[in-house]
Amino acid sequence: MPFVMRSFTLLFVLASCTRADAAIDAAPDARPVTLHTITSAPLAPVVRVTGAIAGKEEIPLAFKIGGLVATVRVDPGQRVAAGQILAELTPTEISAATTKATEARAKAARDLERIRTLHADSVVTLMQLQDATTALEVAEQDVRAAQFNNTLSTIRAPGAGVVLQRMAEAGALVNPGVPVLVLRTERRGMVLRTGLADRDAMRVRVGDRARVRIDAMPGQVLEGRVTQIAAAASPGSGTFEVEIALPTSRTPLASGLIAHAEIATASEGVYPRLPLEAIVEASGDSAVVFTVAPGANTAQRRHVRLARILGSEAAVASGLEPGEHVVVLGGAWLADGQRVTVSSKEDK
Repeated sequence: MPFVMRSFTLLFVLASCTRADAAIDAAPDARPVTLHTITSAPLAPVVRVTGAIAGKEEIPLAFKIGGLVATVRVDPGQRVAAGQILAELTPTEISAATTKATEARAKAARDLERIRTLHADSVVTLMQLQDATTALEVAEQDVRAAQFNNTLSTIRAPGAGVVLQRMAEAGALVNPGVPVLVLRTERRGMVLRTGLADRDAMRVRVGDRARVRIDAMPGQVLEGRVTQIAAAASPGSGTFEVEIALPTSRTPLASGLIAHAEIATASEGVYPRLPLEAIVEASGDSAVVFTVAPGANTAQRRHVRLARILGSEAAVASGLEPGEHVVVLGGAWLADGQRVTVSSKEDK
């Protein structure tokens, strides 16, 4: 636990300095101390992440076939309606291909009709009739393909949304499948995308609540939920991509905004909680505190093992039980078995 070790090392240094300063004074027989009653609480550590806001559905839009761009009708930031025409190819070559396929189908139909008549008169063979029938069926499929390509020579909005990028202009020659526009639709809302280290990814579950704060919107907190966790790490970063679904905001969110989230993970069990100010020595996950038994007037040095730092408290893995009293003020001057007087008691 690097974080635990650094935190407790600092506490130990401060405590050591305080004890050294106190050694100058003559030690009284009984030291006044403040006690704290140990309580327990579920351990549900928070995973803190940073990521970028994005639309759940951001679609690169492209033409199925290549060609010369006739027009691009929208600009970045522009809102569009479902089915709205966004861009078109120059139709000359596409229309010619459709006309060619249609004429070929008409010829195949005439050929089949003529061969049927000749076959009825036993002039042509059955094989020739079958070939003519197949030729008409092939011509039908060619027409369907040409008509389909003609339809996809126009880019229409698949849903209402906002244009994020425009990558081509009128007159540009584009290849099939090369994006011309990127559209963020409104159908699936906004998400926060971030990456988690493997240890954190194992603790986070779909459905965990998350509090999201956006740098550009100070003071506003969005309550989201984890909706997706990658099943494999990204090859480049080694992190697991996580998506947090966001509610509708009073202020429309822009893609690319930087945000920070605190994900509340599921409880790992109930642990005693120890105030950090009670710790007088620490090394790694081991710490030393002083306890005072009920009705006693002496302090006992106690070794405890810590599970995790939780803000101003630590979850205790072993060494303390709920209901015990630890010294939170005055412990830096104590020795094992020293007499104490309780000046106050904090019950939380």
